[in-house]
Amino acid sequence: MSDGLKITAGERLLLWRKRKRWTQLRAAKHYGVGADIFRAWETGERAEDVPKVSDLGRISEVEKYILFRTRAGLTQKQLADRIKCSRVWVVMMETGRVPLDRARNYWGA
Repeated sequence: MSDGLKITAGERLLLWRKRKRWTQLRAAKHYGVGADIFRAWETGERAEDVPKVSDLGRISEVEKYILFRTRAGLTQKQLADRIKCSRVWVVMMETGRVPLDRARNYWGA
């Protein structure tokens, strides 16, 4: 883990999916469940039967900011509004295609 960041099973599943660049629907199909169940796994609403994923290794700075956003309960659009940019810009930050400066400034990290 990075910086002693404790990651839940649902967050581990989220990062695994993001690394594969899969949608929740594709990941749900992979596990043979509906998208609603997969979403509940990622958000921690259904923590009892979250599938285990292999060790993620080092958590990147981008992934850390994804966790900050999801832990704050913010959608990409809500974060975009707060940091005065478009949702597309947040998507690009979360996929490493643009600098993380706005996220760093917002989260104070």
